[in-house]
Amino acid sequence: MRQPHEASGALVTAAGTAMFGERWKDAFAQAIGVARMTVHRWATGERSPGPEHWEAIGRLLDAHRDRIKDVRRHVSSRRP
Repeated sequence: MRQPHEASGALVTAAGTAMFGERWKDAFAQAIGVARMTVHRWATGERSPGPEHWEAIGRLLDAHRDRIKDVRRHVSSRRP
């Protein structure tokens, strides 16, 4: 049976694994300030993040993107 928030769960899972790898739930929960069980419920589609949590997820993704850009710049500057 499909969970009511399955699409949100897929998005949360994609964001979490992109930022923290396969064992992402603990780090993700800590980074946005919620319990691991809350993240589990989002990931399984049992619940969906509220607007304030989507905002926190967006800010976290932005921060990771910015760090990746900085690393990319440093890598590029080291090429011959």
